[in-house]
Amino acid sequence: MSAAVVSILGAQLGNQMFQYAAGRALAEARGSELLLYLPEGVDDSLLASFPLMARRWEPSDHAIHPYLARMLQSSRTTRVLKRAERMRPLSARRWYENGGFNHDPNFSRLGGNLVLNGYWQSYKYFGGIRELLRVELRCRLSLSLQAQDAMRKIASHPQPVAIHVRRGDYVDGGWPVLSSAYYESALTVLREQHGVDAPGLFVFSNDPAWCETELLPGRPRTVVSSAGTTAVDDLALMSACQYILISPSTFSWWAAYLSNRARAVLAPFRWFFHDYEGFRHDDIYPPDWIIVRD
Repeated sequence: MSAAVVSILGAQLGNQMFQYAAGRALAEARGSELLLYLPEGVDDSLLASFPLMARRWEPSDHAIHPYLARMLQSSRTTRVLKRAERMRPLSARRWYENGGFNHDPNFSRLGGNLVLNGYWQSYKYFGGIRELLRVELRCRLSLSLQAQDAMRKIASHPQPVAIHVRRGDYVDGGWPVLSSAYYESALTVLREQHGVDAPGLFVFSNDPAWCETELLPGRPRTVVSSAGTTAVDDLALMSACQYILISPSTFSWWAAYLSNRARAVLAPFRWFFHDYEGFRHDDIYPPDWIIVRD
């Protein structure tokens, strides 16, 4: 029976990209097959949009990884099995979760036949396969007509700057919503440290109406998301810019991480809505990214 790493996908596209990347790195290191388990009702745009080196876990795969089937039986079964797993050596674990948002150094000691469950929000899990991820997380679908038009505008501007604004669910859910002051501060950093004195501002947001009226008033800008682009469109368009201002969002994090054109990435000091105990910026942000306070 061949070894397999099974990554459980959850939440939306940005989170799923972390889950894929961690599983992909471990499978690559151990010479294992990578399977992606998508619970019922979870968004499938990751599987539908990218040429992944993995396949979707199917019920017929119980024979390959029977442990996952047992873990899905009931919450009581899951609790019992998890307690038993913690007694096993790391290299022999069949189920492993990351308990927080910081990098877990035990990840590198795991074997190649197990189920991964968690968010895995650190580039340190998969930094060694960044170039592979740039290929595998490049959309295989054609850009929409609206996105093609935006891409031409980005390509023709000498200093294109992508600005991501996450509102919508963040406003209602208590997550950090950045004010216009953060973006003003970031643009000041670009001007003073990178000589970006005539930026072309391309705005991407799940609240384009707010951006049209409230974001960076008085500055010329193009709110790309107002044109009806898709999430995958926006990912490609942000990655095409020379400078990227991300929000506390895994989606814009990936746009920056996958870019091979960005000369500078600016990121917010506040990644969580509160002071997460023990949180380390150097786990989530690569060392060349610039942290900006709002």
